[in-house]
Amino acid sequence: MGIAYREWEASGPATLTPPPTPGYQLVMLFGSVILFVLSIIAIIVVDVVNRKRVSHSGRTGGSPQLLAQVSV
Repeated sequence: MGIAYREWEASGPATLTPPPTPGYQLVMLFGSVILFVLSIIAIIVVDVVNRKRVSHSGRTGGSPQLLAQVSV
């Protein structure tokens, strides 16, 4: 991003691409943090579902539908 900003400064006001505003950088920061948190939540959910599936499969043989949902 720094190189593009320097190119914009060097080319002057004739270009139509201004440097990213602080608000845009804030949105990108929050977006990346939200994606990171969602990925951690997804990993935890898959882990819990896998543990439940393993514990049930010992007693009842497991359900193929749940196995298909987890593997997808």
